[in-house]
Amino acid sequence: MDTLCFSLWEEIVYLYYSRKDTKINIFFIFFRNNLNNGVYIGIETHIMRQRMKKDFRTEPKNIITYNVKITCDDDSFDSAISTMRIHNMMWNDVSEFLFDNYQETQKISGLKNTHNELYYKLREKYPESPSQVVIKAEQHAISSLRSIRSNNNLWSLKTSPIKKKLSIQLDKRIFRMTSNNEFSMTTIDGRKKYNLELYSKFNELFSKYKMCDPKIFEKNNQLWLSVSFELPTPTVVEQSCIGVDLGIKRFATISTGKSISVKKFSAKKRTSRYKKRQLQKHKNSSSAKRKTKKLNGKQTNQNKQMCYEIANDILKEKADIVVLEDLSGIKLKKKGKMRKSFNNRNSQVPYYMFKQILSYKALSVGKRVETVNPYMTSQDDYRGVKKGKRKGCRYYASDGKVFDADFNAAINIAQRYSDVNNKLPVSFKEPLDGTLDFSGRLCQPANREALA
Repeated sequence: MDTLCFSLWEEIVYLYYSRKDTKINIFFIFFRNNLNNGVYIGIETHIMRQRMKKDFRTEPKNIITYNVKITCDDDSFDSAISTMRIHNMMWNDVSEFLFDNYQETQKISGLKNTHNELYYKLREKYPESPSQVVIKAEQHAISSLRSIRSNNNLWSLKTSPIKKKLSIQLDKRIFRMTSNNEFSMTTIDGRKKYNLELYSKFNELFSKYKMCDPKIFEKNNQLWLSVSFELPTPTVVEQSCIGVDLGIKRFATISTGKSISVKKFSAKKRTSRYKKRQLQKHKNSSSAKRKTKKLNGKQTNQNKQMCYEIANDILKEKADIVVLEDLSGIKLKKKGKMRKSFNNRNSQVPYYMFKQILSYKALSVGKRVETVNPYMTSQDDYRGVKKGKRKGCRYYASDGKVFDADFNAAINIAQRYSDVNNKLPVSFKEPLDGTLDFSGRLCQPANREALA
């Protein structure tokens, strides 16, 4: 009986992840008739919890964030800065406690245990701090260390993380809007009022949508309020899809025949990498560290700008579904110079950042981003005939035609998603070499007779 129940339990787990709910219910009936009530309820509860977690994770949120400049008198400014500094000191104390506890137990304490252990100690150490600011420091420190752990970086740290930038995540107990352009905030000197320099886009969102908990921060001796709005997610009507092939030289090639090149971006990136290599020769110098940090920030901003521009171009296409390759495991795990060179080149391309930006921007226009397995997308012929051979940027088909390799791969990506989604129509044209649109510049075709 135990062996039978174990095998059926494995079957339930398999059916759950394949979403075959009818058969799951049949197995539930079997368990109800053959197991005691307590065991059955435990199994059913576990499945329901997993289902709720899965359903929750698959519901995307359409959140947009804007920064607004804050104006106030000198007294209110000093109060806000002093409150954020005390918040940072409490954050660092909580971080040290969590880090030491993680070194011993390999677990990050939850809010309840951390609050019971540190709240009164922090209140005694920082008596001028409001109680809710203490709680926000605890919450933010716990969430930050969990994020570091999820990125597999916590185990490599020798000391606890330190918060240097001045900021506080506000909530309704600390923050309250008193009018359209004014808010009050709890500080170490009591409640203070601040004014916002609003602009038309912010006023439009503020009048239509509910504001989420904002964040106040300081940058270049200026206070800012970062405000998020949760917009309603438009319903995506799946009528057609396009495929997008990502690469190093041609960052994005669309199945409709458009290729987006990033030559200017690559040139800037090479310049930044050269400067960083020169600074590494003086890595013990404080000025070299400062300049390297500045270059890293500049490089991140360049990546973001490029991703936003390319995402906007792709979303101008008429298709409702944008299909990308799942490049999460693109780095080679083999040893040798080829692996090092390949991984080095791919690490310079912000694939993940582009996917994140494209995904959230697609939601606001009623579109959706999906991913497929990239295996053999650039090696197979999109027509489903005998496989040809790829040489560089060209794909030599088995019947003698010459296709653009990235163009052909983009069509394969879209078709791979279409095959498992009720044969959704794919937007594409024949990927003959030389027909790819490089924003007005055409490449030299290899098969001129086919184009005539």
